[in-house]
Amino acid sequence: MARFTLSKNERLRGKTTFEKIFNEGKTLFSHDRVLKAYYITEEAGGNEPVQIAAAVSKKSGNAVWRNRVKRLIREAYRLNKHVYTETFTQNKKSLFVVFSLYGCNSRTHREVTLAMIEPAVCSVLEKISKSVTA
Repeated sequence: MARFTLSKNERLRGKTTFEKIFNEGKTLFSHDRVLKAYYITEEAGGNEPVQIAAAVSKKSGNAVWRNRVKRLIREAYRLNKHVYTETFTQNKKSLFVVFSLYGCNSRTHREVTLAMIEPAVCSVLEKISKSVTA
């Protein structure tokens, strides 16, 4: 049952962690350019192999819209995380990812759905896992 949960330990927290990811991390776009991801891979040292965060700019829309997008990003990751956490556990790596909305805002996409966000999250995680295994 714990396979489909998103615990507090799996979420990125702390200003220094975010600064490190944004300054030293790599950038990657989803296949449809809806999401932009900043990430860092390190040798496994923490208790969770993958930690994520969702960031949406204030310019994208009002607070209700931004919070919905962040919720959908976390949900899309939660539903698909079992595939990627196994990859990073086997390779003894830790992944820190910040997903940021890139290709849409509240004016262009009034209704944001899980069907729109989930393929973008999966494509970003697939690209990262391929780079780690290569």
